Amino acid sequence: MEYLSKRGIGWDIIEKYNLGYTEYVKDDFMPSYRVYIPSYDKYGDLNYWTGRDYLDRKGVVKYYNPKVERKNIIFNEEKLQWDADITIVEGPFDHIVVPNSVPLLGKVLNKDFTLFWEIIKNANANINIFLDGDAFESVKSIYKELNHGDLYNRIRFIPVAEDLDPSKIYELYGYKGIVECLNSAKQIEEILL
Repeated sequence: MEYLSKRGIGWDIIEKYNLGYTEYVKDDFMPSYRVYIPSYDKYGDLNYWTGRDYLDRKGVVKYYNPKVERKNIIFNEEKLQWDADITIVEGPFDHIVVPNSVPLLGKVLNKDFTLFWEIIKNANANINIFLDGDAFESVKSIYKELNHGDLYNRIRFIPVAEDLDPSKIYELYGYKGIVECLNSAKQIEEILL
């Protein structure tokens, strides 16, 4: 709770996203001392999870994930509202603080990803790209991939200071800070692409 509280995450988010944690796991170092965020497919079945080291131990990988092909995962698809604006974020900790968002589990989205095709097929409103401040090249790439056909002129990006990401913005400014960022969404000028 201390780790989550420092990030501004309370019981409302813990319950909504079914967060869990582990303490020491005998005979298996990797899953120990982690906060877990599960993901459920559109039918409500567990399809992925991520575990974040809450002790920030030196020499320990920050995230522990299952060994599955992430290109086929739509994280928490059961929570997506396809008729509302959808916001693409990098990771699960960004996802749990940004309304109607879906994490990439990285910085890439293209035709090789199931999420790409589901957005093309199902999205009925705007698509926001809200990545970390140091990922503008990734933002441009995703923007170019999606800004075609029925989605043309419905793709927007959210400018973020280089040292920030959605999770940090939430930690510093709460939900109000996230809403201000979402309200700043804009299209990228063609010349920049």
